[in-house]
Amino acid sequence: MRESALPSPVNQARVVSEILDLARHENFRVNLFEAYDESWKREIEGTVGGSWGLFDSAQRTLKYPPGIPISNFPLWKLQMCSGIALATLVFGVAWLTLRRKPREAGLATWFAVGLSATTAGILLGVAAQKMVYESYGAGSWLLWGSLLLAATASPVSGANALMSGRALPAFLEVVGPKNCRTRSVPAFMHGSVLIVTAVIGTATALGLVFDPRFIDFPFAALTIAAVPFAAVTLLNPVRNGIRPMAESAFAGLFLGTAIYVGLNEGPANWQSLWTCAAYMLLAFTLWRARESFLQ
Repeated sequence: MRESALPSPVNQARVVSEILDLARHENFRVNLFEAYDESWKREIEGTVGGSWGLFDSAQRTLKYPPGIPISNFPLWKLQMCSGIALATLVFGVAWLTLRRKPREAGLATWFAVGLSATTAGILLGVAAQKMVYESYGAGSWLLWGSLLLAATASPVSGANALMSGRALPAFLEVVGPKNCRTRSVPAFMHGSVLIVTAVIGTATALGLVFDPRFIDFPFAALTIAAVPFAAVTLLNPVRNGIRPMAESAFAGLFLGTAIYVGLNEGPANWQSLWTCAAYMLLAFTLWRARESFLQ
């Protein structure tokens, strides 16, 4: 499939520059197609399809003016500050939870909180930028916006669960019959975030299996969401209970997708491998889920 092809502003500018430089040295003519970005092509060609031009589609200005540095992250300062704010919030929630529910939090628990906070802090800006670039149309904005919202909430909810010793809630505790639903608001919110992540993750997984050519890899948002879920499942497991059918089906789907996409895309594309790793982490989390209230 895409192998090592990773489109970006820097890579586009580099390719154009190298082709023009080669044309001057070898004395042949080059036609660069196309002049302007055409955003309408994104609906039929994916994110990259609307960005082939040398000029921006909105302001009609040259995207790569001579002598001006090109960056894949022009808003990196805002992205960095947002990531720091989210990481600080995660640690703050963990500290407040420990104050309200005094218990001995071991080194492994604090390490899990730190890992979740660090992952979220590093990748939040990347996930937000990908959402803006890859969203077109109301449905697309809803899909990627919901995934980003779930990814942002996951480390916060995860910190609360880790420090309170609460296990990851099963799907039935959120959307099941009334007598099965949890009465804990934090547990309900945590379970809702897991369901949103699983459903949207499944949509992206099926897209990469059946229509992969124009599908983007949601590695950043999925990783932010998956790491805290896996940490809670590993450190706060349900000791007894029944393995739920829904979670098992999702786990099997994510594992199968990770294997297929990894083989189909090949080892040269790090975004593909990263996304497959996130799918496998979600599969691990959902396979370990248990319905403790059905004992």
